[in-house]
Amino acid sequence: MISTGSFLCYAFGVTVLCVLASVFFTDADYHPTGSLKSDCEALIDFRTGLEDPKNLLSSWQGSNCCQWHGFSCDNHTGAVIAINLQNPYPLSSASPARSGLWNLSGEIRSSLGKLRSLQYLDLSSNTFNSIPIPAFLGSLKNLRYLNLSKAGFSGPIPSNLGNLSSLQYLDPSSGFSGLTAPSLDWITSLRSLKYISMNQIDLSMIGSSWVDVFNRLPFLSELRLSSCGLSGSISSGPGIINFTSLAVSDLSFNSFNSKFPSWFTNISTLSYIDLSYCQLPNPLKVAPAADVDLSLNIFQGPVPLPVAGIKLLDISFNQLSGPIPPNLDLFMPDLIFLSLSGNKIEGRIPDSIGQMFSLQVIALSSNKLTRVIPSSIGNCTFLKVLDLENNLLSGHIPHSLGELRHLQSLHLSSNQFSGELPSSFQNLSSLETLDLSNNSFSGNIPPWVGRSFSKQRIISLGMNAFHGKVPCELSNLSSLQILNLANNNLSGRIPACLGDLKAMAKRQTIDHYLFYAKYRGACFVESLVININSLLQKYTKTLPLVRSIDLSGNSLVGEIPEELMKLSGLLVLNLSRNQISGQIPKSISALSDLSSLDLSNNNLSGVIPTSISSMSFLGSLNLSDNILSGKIPFSGHVVTFGASSFAGNPGLCDDPLTAKCPDDYSCKAGPIKEEEAGMDDVHDRWFYLSIASGFAAGVLGPYLILAVRKSWADAYFGIVDKIAHRVLNNQHLGRAARWKQR
Repeated sequence: MISTGSFLCYAFGVTVLCVLASVFFTDADYHPTGSLKSDCEALIDFRTGLEDPKNLLSSWQGSNCCQWHGFSCDNHTGAVIAINLQNPYPLSSASPARSGLWNLSGEIRSSLGKLRSLQYLDLSSNTFNSIPIPAFLGSLKNLRYLNLSKAGFSGPIPSNLGNLSSLQYLDPSSGFSGLTAPSLDWITSLRSLKYISMNQIDLSMIGSSWVDVFNRLPFLSELRLSSCGLSGSISSGPGIINFTSLAVSDLSFNSFNSKFPSWFTNISTLSYIDLSYCQLPNPLKVAPAADVDLSLNIFQGPVPLPVAGIKLLDISFNQLSGPIPPNLDLFMPDLIFLSLSGNKIEGRIPDSIGQMFSLQVIALSSNKLTRVIPSSIGNCTFLKVLDLENNLLSGHIPHSLGELRHLQSLHLSSNQFSGELPSSFQNLSSLETLDLSNNSFSGNIPPWVGRSFSKQRIISLGMNAFHGKVPCELSNLSSLQILNLANNNLSGRIPACLGDLKAMAKRQTIDHYLFYAKYRGACFVESLVININSLLQKYTKTLPLVRSIDLSGNSLVGEIPEELMKLSGLLVLNLSRNQISGQIPKSISALSDLSSLDLSNNNLSGVIPTSISSMSFLGSLNLSDNILSGKIPFSGHVVTFGASSFAGNPGLCDDPLTAKCPDDYSCKAGPIKEEEAGMDDVHDRWFYLSIASGFAAGVLGPYLILAVRKSWADAYFGIVDKIAHRVLNNQHLGRAARWKQR
């Protein structure tokens, strides 16, 4: 065991050594190795060529350049291995006011080429005012990372960069500053290259040879050649595919005179390809019965047609334009899954789509389609999903849609449809989602909606012109989880039978996508936009968890049915902007999962139930613009809500409102409080005291007067004696008469 004295001596010795080290190895007296010394000298010369208006390189002093800003050295040899002088605030950054703080320019001197151990060099996003890329950079044989992007270089890229056999990352992207590459043959020597970006470099003289050049780089994982002026055909591709590591390919904004390069489909590692704005013509060259999924790209032009029949075509969320080809059925007669959503397609839906009898999914949402729904769609008897929402379609819904007995999801929202619900819809026994919101439908909501759609999960009829009463038959829909009848002309009372909606009476804990028409890994994922606290939110994955009733913006009257409090799984309840009266049910806290409650703009009266403070999941509360009164139960979870939740109720007082309740004000109905009972007892005592005082005054008053005036007393008592004598005499005569009668 080491003694305390020995330990102190040891600690003192270490301290002395540290002090000596700090003295002998400061920058002033530091004697660098030969390699580091030559590197520092080269860097000092390199600095003299730079223009540094903000004096960012002020740390470049002393002989130990490893401590200078932007440099790293090898721990063993001391040689400089990394230089990072990237401008973190380029002109295109989000902080234009700081863009000039790191901006270097001037001359790049050849002394930089003496850093033989350099592995990392980043001069990107500076302004070197159209000087050429120095050719001596090709002598840095150990360089692995070279980033010269958007640094203001121009002229031809020096071919001797091909000498950098260890290079793994190369980015000379120009930002349209004038860089060119007459040839790319030198790139084939960069056998270790994993990443290359030559965006905005003029490669117009290359033709189609670039494909063979990059195909020789076995480790290349990311290739970016956007806006390079490339042209020619790329459909044939290389003879032998050697892109064994390629994961990302950006060839956008070029002018390929070619069909879609089908050889891309043979690159198993490819996860992202961008061929947007490349003017690729039709048709798609694919194998028969293939599945074509080009969704979530930036493809332009008309809807492409395959040269052979396919089963699945998904080109959703691109930038396709023009009409849907009228002869779609001739090119894809056996198509099962069609999704062209999220493009710029216009015109009408062709009648020929009704001749594609195998279709299970027709998804054409979020385009610019016009005219009516062709009645021929009723011929697609296997159809499970029809999604036409967010277009410019108009007219009435064709009765033929009632023939789609396998239809599970129907989305026609955000169009210009009108008329009543066709009675043929009673045949849609498989329907689970009916979204007709934001149109001009009218008429009553037919009672058969609650009898025919036994599997219904979602009914969204908001923002139409439906009138009449809310049908009680809706309570028969045991699977209904979302009911949206907002912003119509509905009247009458809220049906108490809505409390029998079984799916809303229990909490859903299984979180999974709701999808239809699954085919070879593709499917239609259900989604719905729900209004919560005046914010439109789109639900997809969590949609099965949502339980919502929205009856807002109608002319409903009467009280809030107590039966609604049985819907303990409800997450959203919106009854705002009606003419509902009565009180807020005291059992409102039974809706324990409620996250949004909006009862604003009604005629609700009475006090706010104190139980509302126990609703811990409530994230949005709006009771404004009613005639509620009393003290706000500002405790528990209610303290998370501001004054806006209670505004427009003149009778409400205390926090969070500025109006204060009187000290003796009671806002609570029910048994009398102890202090109130005490006040009543005091009032009773004063009552009896006043009676006793009056009696005493009535008796003592005359006595005092007669005691003072003796003559008045003699007269007073003489009258009393006469009255008493007459009374007694009359009583005596009465008794005598009764004895004689006996």
